[in-house]
Order: sequence, then structure tokens, then C-alpha cells
Amino acid sequence: MTTKKEKNMKNSLLGLTLALPLLAVSGLTHAEDIKFVPRIEAGLQNYTYTYEKETPDSFSTDMLGVGITAIYGQLYLDVDLKQNYTSGAGGESFQEDMWDLQTTDEFDRRDFAITGGYSFGATSIFAGYKHGKTERTIEAEWDFNNPMMGDLKLNRSGDITSSGMFIGAAYSLMLGDSDALSFSIAYADLSVELGLSAATAMDVDVDLNAPSENYDYDGSGISISGKWSHYLESGKSVYLKFETQTYDYDAFVDEKPGKETETLSRLSIGVTF
Repeated sequence: MTTKKEKNMKNSLLGLTLALPLLAVSGLTHAEDIKFVPRIEAGLQNYTYTYEKETPDSFSTDMLGVGITAIYGQLYLDVDLKQNYTSGAGGESFQEDMWDLQTTDEFDRRDFAITGGYSFGATSIFAGYKHGKTERTIEAEWDFNNPMMGDLKLNRSGDITSSGMFIGAAYSLMLGDSDALSFSIAYADLSVELGLSAATAMDVDVDLNAPSENYDYDGSGISISGKWSHYLESGKSVYLKFETQTYDYDAFVDEKPGKETETLSRLSIGVTF
């Protein structure tokens, strides 16, 4: 297992490799030489988490993304943010002779990426840094019909944070004068932190704030995307994009090794300005 010190050193070296050409360009150019292209997109996303051979947990939510690309000649720098704008909440209600049960299950996902790349013809190569966080909270409330038993509240939460460097390549194919089809593939080497907490109380009005147990380990994986773009005479463009990423982690929780897999797929429409 890679130590945190080795991982940080490797990420620092990769980050420096990415930053040096961009700093050199910024020192040799004027602001008017750089073109800025902001964008906004919205769509749907599906997230699946699997531990070992257990039944996967899957959530489907909406997604909102914003970003901006700075272009100078064949060089570019891109910043991208994505997050679900409504919580992927679910829940169930159960009624029995002795008690009533109400459950809620909330899911949130946030992603940030910064990418620097170089284009030559229809092909580009790129590298960057990504950070993603998944949060899930499960809450259950038992209302016992026997007043001598009171009520019971249970809160369990977990979050997975993955961050690290990635490298990749992309190819774009023009379809006539105003349309393009592009594809990209990237490999990411990630540091992962898992946080788990659980608490109970004999009062449903109590806010449960349990201390978190944190575990650190490593992972890696592949992301693939495809995008169709239509360019307008105004200089704007609209696009339809599909992307999927699968990351495998060498988990080590409670001194037990295990395999975790995160899969995130998105389908979105967007516009550039």
C-alpha cells in the first residue's frame, strides 16, 4: 500500500509537471491573447457503490455543472464543478402492532476537476487534478405504541472522498461545418478517505452527532466520455454529453482488507458562451 507521504510527493510532482507549461504561457502572453469559454450543463446521474460481493447501493439524481476553459493557441486550462442540486433522498414507512417506523436515506455527490492540455490537430493530451465526495445519511425513527418503551432514533452516515491526479487523451471528429463528435479517456491515481459514524438516542427530537471513524487507502480507475456538439453562428455551442467513471479501491477498514468500487455515470445537455 502506498504511504500518504509517497502519494503526496507523487501528486506534487505531477501537479508541478502540469503547472510549469501553464505558468510559462501566462508569463509570455497578454490577457487579450487568451480566450475564455464558460459553460453550464444539467442532466441526470447514477451512482453505484459496491463493497466486495455485497449487493450494490445505487442512487439516481439530477446534476448541475458549471465550468470555464481558458484557451491560448494550442494550450488550454479547464475548471469544472458538478453537484446534484436536489438531494437524492428516499425513504420508507412501516406499521406494525408494536411500533411505527419511518426511514430516510439521503445522497449527495460533488466533483471538482482542473485540467491542463495541449491540442494538435484533432487530438489532445491532458493531465489534471480531481476531487470527488459522496455523502450518504440514513436515519430511522421508531415510534413504539407502548408508552413505557418511549421512542428510538438511529442515524448512520458515511462519506467517501477521493482525490488525485489523472492523465488522458481526447479525439474530435468534425461532422460537416457545424457539428463535432469527440471522445476522451483518462486514468486516475487516487487517495481515498472513508468516514463512518453511527449514533442512537431514545428521543426522536435529539440531533445525533456521532464522532466519525476515518480510514485512508488508495485507488485508481478509468473515465470515458463522448460528446456531440453543435456550433451556432453566434459563437455559442450546445452539446449532449455522456460520461462514466469506475474507480476501484483497496479498502482497509477495521483492519480487514476489502475491495470497493465506485461507478458514476452522467448524461447531460449544456451550452457554452
